[in-house]
Amino acid sequence: MADSVRVAQIDLQQLLPWTRIVFAVRIALTPAALVLATIAVFATFSGWSAIGYLYEESENPKVRDAAKELQVRPWWVGDDRSGPQNVIPSTAGVIPSPDDFRPTPSFSRWKPTGSTSPFLDVWEKLSSPFVAMFNAAQSAVGFSMYLLASLWALLVWSLLGSGITRLAALRLARGDQIGFRAALVHGIRRWPAYVTSVLIPLIATLCIAVLPAILGLLMRNDFFVMIGGILWPLVLMAATVMTILLLGLFFGWPLMWPTISVENTDPFDALSRAYSYTYQRPFRYLWYVIVATFFALLSFMVVWLFAKTVDELAFWSVSWGTGIERMEDIRNAMNDGTARSDWMRETGAMLIRFWIELVYLVAYAFLFSYFWSAMTVIYTLLRKDTDGTEPGEISLDPTDPVRGLPPLQTDAAGVPAVSDLTTDRPGPTV
Repeated sequence: MADSVRVAQIDLQQLLPWTRIVFAVRIALTPAALVLATIAVFATFSGWSAIGYLYEESENPKVRDAAKELQVRPWWVGDDRSGPQNVIPSTAGVIPSPDDFRPTPSFSRWKPTGSTSPFLDVWEKLSSPFVAMFNAAQSAVGFSMYLLASLWALLVWSLLGSGITRLAALRLARGDQIGFRAALVHGIRRWPAYVTSVLIPLIATLCIAVLPAILGLLMRNDFFVMIGGILWPLVLMAATVMTILLLGLFFGWPLMWPTISVENTDPFDALSRAYSYTYQRPFRYLWYVIVATFFALLSFMVVWLFAKTVDELAFWSVSWGTGIERMEDIRNAMNDGTARSDWMRETGAMLIRFWIELVYLVAYAFLFSYFWSAMTVIYTLLRKDTDGTEPGEISLDPTDPVRGLPPLQTDAAGVPAVSDLTTDRPGPTV
């Protein structure tokens, strides 16, 4: 009889750790993550729109233009209802060509092209108001506008985006699926830590900038311009420190919130880990972002196609009853606000527009849900590369359910038996 041969099982995640990023797609599509992201996206852009409304009458034309950009809803493009302008092809084809992608306004005037990734677009949108504050040509009014926009985005995502990272952390480590309420409670309870982790380097940068700013005030006089030339090396030294802080913040801030969610730690530890992983493992970090970018493009094309199909089939099915001409009239009223003489038709058209916009809002929110889920996976991979900690290790919160064997109790005869208690108890690090 021939000897039996045992074939070793290959663990793809051990052999190719970056393949774990694909699970971020599944996490992002969970109802709790999608609801959190949808509320956060709507709240963010609604708040930005209100801020833009406050500044749209500014005497500075640049501020007026920027205020209009703040009022853009990127998940809605108007008549063709194709979805987000910057990542959705304008044609109805399933496989778009690079020329099919249209640009959209952004804080930093960055114009996406055919190679635009939805993943990087989320990064850019959430970072751009912070970046705009440090533009040397920015006026005081423009700075205040972007400061308000930055603080509003920081508050919204520290409450809701943090819940997505915690949801992703538990799902990756233990396979647990916490609901919307549990994720929201975590964000509400820990939001000061999430906010502080981002504010620390920003406040430090502003403090360092005080002395050069004082020198700038003195340089309004010609004599101090000469003094400024002598002291300029000191200004460059301060600018170097600010650059290290801001570059580390720009590339590392998406790692700070996963750090708090995974480690259940304080803002200073999150800041330390984010800067450490960013500067110590830049090429590994870049590779993980490239992989996440690829999965984001593929998955979002599917999500967009689903939303687009829902939209088109809704009109297609109703048009069998209304007729093509009547449906076109309703579409015109929905997009352009025509037919105001008939308030009932106008109201109905606006309600239809609301529901369709909600469909595309959810589809667009998937990008943000995926972004935070993927960054949580990337954090665990960078932690493994740097510290050797396994991706499945996570620090439990007192409110997290504990998995494992149920407690034992002894009966009247002194025989141990399984307890009927089902109350969750805090447990050790998994």
